[in-house]
Amino acid sequence: MSTIRLPAPLAELAGRSEIAVDAANVLAALRSLNALHPGLFDRICTEQNEPRKHVLIYVGDTDIRELNGTRTELKGHETIYVLPSMTGG
Repeated sequence: MSTIRLPAPLAELAGRSEIAVDAANVLAALRSLNALHPGLFDRICTEQNEPRKHVLIYVGDTDIRELNGTRTELKGHETIYVLPSMTGG
């Protein structure tokens, strides 16, 4: 089982900030999250199954954009962090 950690706005919708999922990759984990809490996937990813512009997804301490995107494999006990991107000047 891997754990998805959600930021406060999404945690409020899900009713908790940590959700355990059993999935082979990040995309399957996010789809499992959506099965438990419908609508969350659309707030995190686009229709092309990629993170929205202002959403960062990490597996451990590595941005999935540096790995294999949402196809990044999970070994079983990783933590997936969904974070809002910080922008501005």
